[in-house]
Amino acid sequence: MAVVRDLGASLHAAGFKRLVICNTHGGNAANVSIMARDLRVEFGLQVFTLFFGAGVALPGLDAHEDTYGYHGGEIETSLLLAATPDLVHPDQYTSCYIRGRGETGRLVPENGGATYAWMTSDISPSGILGDPTPATAEKGLAWRELMAAGIVEALEEMFVFRNGQKF
Repeated sequence: MAVVRDLGASLHAAGFKRLVICNTHGGNAANVSIMARDLRVEFGLQVFTLFFGAGVALPGLDAHEDTYGYHGGEIETSLLLAATPDLVHPDQYTSCYIRGRGETGRLVPENGGATYAWMTSDISPSGILGDPTPATAEKGLAWRELMAAGIVEALEEMFVFRNGQKF
């Protein structure tokens, strides 16, 4: 967080008015939110956050996987199969979810009204949180295009956004 703060201070000193923090790791979400607000308050920067595909819907993705496939599941494995298939080892796939199919409740690990602190090792000895078995390179290619388009749309919105400031 200190490094992000120093980067924000440097950008502000150089005359920048806007900053996009692109987060590609779920474990950083809370810190990124705090830093975005703190940089806004301390330097007056208009700070935006961007996360993994800008929230675009991925057609064909199972709802359970969409909600609980946090790491190494169908999405990430499909993207890797499209980009670097030699690094993917289907013979080593494992599947693990933080919440079983059909289980419901208000308490969720993140992005909800009632959450709890957790570590991947609390849930999955392999580190996989999701199911990589339905992953395909074709899905990865299609989803990558959709995510890229979503990121472009988000960046375009950020470019014209005005939060009470005249830039």
